[in-house]
Amino acid sequence: MSETIGALLIERGKISDLDLQRATQVQAMSGARLAHVLVQLGMVSERDITDIQIELHGYSLVDKEEFPQQPVLEDVLPPVFLKEHQLLPIKDDGAVLEVAMLAPDDDYAIKAIHFATNREVVPRLAVPSELEAANE
Repeated sequence: MSETIGALLIERGKISDLDLQRATQVQAMSGARLAHVLVQLGMVSERDITDIQIELHGYSLVDKEEFPQQPVLEDVLPPVFLKEHQLLPIKDDGAVLEVAMLAPDDDYAIKAIHFATNREVVPRLAVPSELEAANE
């Protein structure tokens, strides 16, 4: 997936081949995801990465207005787990739980939430800075 994100960013003129090489080197040293490295280095915006993830995987984007004012299922899902996996439950109807995530492909987190809540989990992509602000 990293190669795909990098290739799409080059194709769209957001970064150069040299930028991608530099970011890949930093990624190799840090172990962070390429998308995170590109944003941290100021090469692209969070929204650039989010738009590509939506295009590649068909994720549904959580608008920051959808973040709940009060925690959802706080008595069931430990805050440490949510923070560690960068998750925020946003809507629960008793059968389906929508969860804002930075990595909607995190099967472990999705299965763990399903096990803890006995609900169908619908992962939704969140913009990192917006998710972080909502978790504070």
